[in-house]
Amino acid sequence: MDIRSLLVPLDGSPSDRRRLDAAGLVAESFGARVAVLHARLPDGRVIAALGDGVSNRTIREALERYDQEEHRARAVYDAWCAVGGPGTATASFQVGHGFPATLFARQARCADLTILSSTARSGLRRLDPTVESRILTRSGRPALLVPAHPIASVGRVIAIAWNASAEAARAVTDAMPFLVRATQIRVLTVLERGVREEDAAALVAFLADHGVAAKPELLPVDGGVAATLLDAARRAGSDLLVLGAYARSPLRERLCGGVTDDVLGAADIPLLMSH
Repeated sequence: MDIRSLLVPLDGSPSDRRRLDAAGLVAESFGARVAVLHARLPDGRVIAALGDGVSNRTIREALERYDQEEHRARAVYDAWCAVGGPGTATASFQVGHGFPATLFARQARCADLTILSSTARSGLRRLDPTVESRILTRSGRPALLVPAHPIASVGRVIAIAWNASAEAARAVTDAMPFLVRATQIRVLTVLERGVREEDAAALVAFLADHGVAAKPELLPVDGGVAATLLDAARRAGSDLLVLGAYARSPLRERLCGGVTDDVLGAADIPLLMSH
């Protein structure tokens, strides 16, 4: 299955432009349609969330903040289009009403790929689910998560984080449109508990059956699984790391730690993730 449709959620934040630029790269490569979506809570929901007894001024200021977010999202989309961001692809902008995580996850189910942002490391482990984790776990579709800095390419040199899990297998299948176009692919297998050396060879053979050449690389754990994977991907010059997301629940990852959140918090290259 090829990539024909992209969903790009915008929230009025500085990372909006990076998501749009990444979408432009992917859309130009695959000839995909770009659907840009900004989510806004209905005014009634905003007022209800403020509770009883708040002043009209407080309500007005809260609604104005949502107006400003929508204006910023639309402005960055218009600026992106003005400089030819979509390339030859078709792009559209829409405002949807509802809770962002719920709305984005629902819309993502009818898109081949959703463009999100890697989460910045704050020094504190968040206990509330992020929009990114909700989309990954509730949409049933893959996501491309891009770093805060500009990127020049996606998927020319690919690293696959492979531990033979169901989530990793889904990610490899979802990444196949990129894999068949890549110039170099490495299968990175960290030899943690329960992972066997032959697992990497099995994936290389599977990819070869589909006309995709890849080289296995076995990695001892050095400073944690996430750091080991990211270091190996950087050394290979990768512009895409493919990996499964949330073998454990997002909340449990935040409480106990986990590879998905560690990668999301430290990645400086694009990630293709599936749950």
